[in-house]
Amino acid sequence: PNSMASPVVVGDRVSSQGHHGTVRFVGPVAGTQGDWIGLEWDDQARGRHNGSKDGVQYFAVRDSTAGSFLRPRKIDPYVSLESAIAERYGSRLDGEEEKAEFVDSKQQAITVELVGADKAFEEQSKLENLRSVCVPGAPVRAAADMKVLGVMLPNVTELDISRTLFISWGSVATVITRLPKLSALRVCGMVFPAVAGPETSGAAAVAVDDDSRCGGGGGGAAVTAIPGVTELFFNLCAQSFDHGCGAPQIAIISAMFPHLSELHLGGNDLVSISDHTKQCIFPKTLEHLNVEDNRISDWGELLSLSSLPALTRLNVSKNALGDLHGLKNGGAFAALVVLNVSRNQLSGWDSVNELVGLAALREIVIGHNPVFESERGLHARQCIIGRVRQVERVNRTVVAPQERVVAERFFLARHAASWWKAKEAGDAAIASFHVGLPTFCELIATHGEPDKPKSDTVALKEGFVRLNVSNLNGEALPPLLLPATTTIAKLRQVLKAKKALSSENLTSAGLLYVDDDPDVHEILLDDNMRELGFFGAKAGQLKLV
Repeated sequence: PNSMASPVVVGDRVSSQGHHGTVRFVGPVAGTQGDWIGLEWDDQARGRHNGSKDGVQYFAVRDSTAGSFLRPRKIDPYVSLESAIAERYGSRLDGEEEKAEFVDSKQQAITVELVGADKAFEEQSKLENLRSVCVPGAPVRAAADMKVLGVMLPNVTELDISRTLFISWGSVATVITRLPKLSALRVCGMVFPAVAGPETSGAAAVAVDDDSRCGGGGGGAAVTAIPGVTELFFNLCAQSFDHGCGAPQIAIISAMFPHLSELHLGGNDLVSISDHTKQCIFPKTLEHLNVEDNRISDWGELLSLSSLPALTRLNVSKNALGDLHGLKNGGAFAALVVLNVSRNQLSGWDSVNELVGLAALREIVIGHNPVFESERGLHARQCIIGRVRQVERVNRTVVAPQERVVAERFFLARHAASWWKAKEAGDAAIASFHVGLPTFCELIATHGEPDKPKSDTVALKEGFVRLNVSNLNGEALPPLLLPATTTIAKLRQVLKAKKALSSENLTSAGLLYVDDDPDVHEILLDDNMRELGFFGAKAGQLKLV
């Protein structure tokens, strides 16, 4: 059927003019005639009150202006899942001809040659070949015929029913249990109670027990286990979590999808994701967890995930983390390869030092934290590379071998004065120094001891780069003395002013830096936005090639 008309009851999810809400009241309102529907809007800006009228409280809402009274005729009719899919894909799958059905006065179907049985069969066969089905925002709360749905979509591996009107995990289970090849499910923008909800008749039910979580707690409502689903997107579902507490919903998710490898819980206003004992309640199979754009401030909530043996990617950007701890000595997050902690409130370099203990870590995204506000972008990056030597990508940019050399030497020079002072003060002082900078010994072993600090006058001079320039013909030109902060683009302009480059080859000529130190390889200055200091240039030859 094209629509599913039935009276709504308290708890139903409905839409009105395309805007969604939850039914909180059905019945008469004093001083009026007929029944009303008390609706709590997902978008509180659409509401007018808190569920009361003339001093009588008819229903409760989470926000004081999220409630409205609507007449039943204002509620949009439901559509079956099958109809939503046909509307979404039918016109595209039909080809250029339109499918039409004619019925005579005796209610007998008349076959029209334009469409015909062959045309209908062709459409059906194409629907059977669908791998991905997306009907986000459709006014759907159920399938009209579960058997038809299974026959209709036997090969679907990805289903997106985000922002639809399913009322619970149980109501979703009634659909996805009919899709035998389903592996990825998107249910973003939904409002589900933290209970299992109605179940499919005959579906296998499992409890939220010790076997479906990593160490902790048991009990809870029974839910339908869907072992085939390995990817779940449950973003922008803040109303499904009570005051930012993630444990009840996560426990249901873990039991319902025991083989999850990828889980997205972004934008849910979460404060906690562990149980009251800070134990992990996620599936042990989890490899990728995204909890970005929440309100998690306690790193201990994330540390509870360290027992997940397969977790390789963790995204906790856009939260409120003030520090990282419990990592430096190793043992936690043994498989973690990628960590995103950008846009938090990390305020000290100790949090960066903690990352040394993540032996498998190869990529860190950590920008836009207060700890870097006092550092220039390049220097902050160099300090990260010097402190977390095992990473290969920092803030989504590959650390090239030459950049690593330059960064580590910069890091040594940056802390040379403190290191020499501690070394001269004795064993206790140097031991304390290395606690604060745990990679310093390794860097010395690689690059040698940093030079002792020089006078301010000498240091000022060393803020410049001396270049002996030769033009494209190999002819020597007057040497240049430039600030280390000079960009390569600015260097090209200087060379043009010195007649070493012309307008024609200003951007095309290659700039090859050969350091006076024979241990430093030749470096192609190939990034016009970078500064000379980025390439480690101090004194040497500049060849135009």
